[in-house]
Amino acid sequence: MWKRGVEVALKECLEVSPEDRVIILGDRENEEIARTFFEVAKGITQAYLVFLEDFGRRPISEYPWQLREYVEFVKPTVSLYVATVKPNELPHRKGFVEQVTSLGAKHAHMPGITKEILSMGLRECKNVEETTLRVYERVEKAKEIEVKTELGTELYVKVGKYRWIPDTGKIDYGEWGNLPGGEVFTTPEKIEGTAVADGSLGDYFKKYGKLKHPLTFVIEDSELVEVKSEDERLADEFWRYVSEAPNGTRVGEFAVGTNVNLDRIIGNLLQDEKFPGVHIAFGDPLGKKTGADWSSPIHVDAVITKTDIKVDGKWLMRRGSFV
Repeated sequence: MWKRGVEVALKECLEVSPEDRVIILGDRENEEIARTFFEVAKGITQAYLVFLEDFGRRPISEYPWQLREYVEFVKPTVSLYVATVKPNELPHRKGFVEQVTSLGAKHAHMPGITKEILSMGLRECKNVEETTLRVYERVEKAKEIEVKTELGTELYVKVGKYRWIPDTGKIDYGEWGNLPGGEVFTTPEKIEGTAVADGSLGDYFKKYGKLKHPLTFVIEDSELVEVKSEDERLADEFWRYVSEAPNGTRVGEFAVGTNVNLDRIIGNLLQDEKFPGVHIAFGDPLGKKTGADWSSPIHVDAVITKTDIKVDGKWLMRRGSFV
């Protein structure tokens, strides 16, 4: 079943053709998945498979120069990142993405990909693309967004200064996106209020999977000022992690999940952030996409489910279902 997701990714989302050159960057923990992508790609065109462990001991923080030279030699037109997630590896992932897209490649970014995600989130691309574009039409010229949940989320978001990006699951040459796709995101101009994350977390906190206790974030003038939870150890760990990084407490992303293939949170951010609802991220604002002019070495997402969303006063979503 999961191998069907590999084919959807390569043949439908990336539309790999015999004229392409495909490079797959995996790791030994995810070797079976990486090799499956390689075998399917090899059945279409030239394909190359490399493993992160060939370039250093994990976690690998900086982008290895040997890998940079190899990518330059291959000059891929399609690339995929299918390695597991380790702490403090955002810089090397960003380096890989920036290099392959500068070469004009379509890049599918899948840190933490699993067989479950391939089975559920990559069943098809078309319906996700259609929903994402409808949501994008609603928000791209919006000024204010309001988000509430029964658990206590009350967020007031000013938008419009930075670009909205529709992640449809379809990726063009010179562009990159996550697979599975299904979100519309921006860097908020200003965000304030309370966010109660009840789904899952990203970056270093992916290790916790599906949250057993919600995490409450108090945000003032786009800055995180307090983290609360019944799980006090997790709340303290979260605060230490983001507060020790430059711009780590700043809200860098506000997003609406649009992957209507998904019916539950699974505890893996790569898919959960696409679940219909909202997620915010502390740290890096993905400035090359949104136009934000600041950065951070971390990017920690937090997923909020069963959301009520109003865009400029009009309903977009009620209790997690699009209106």
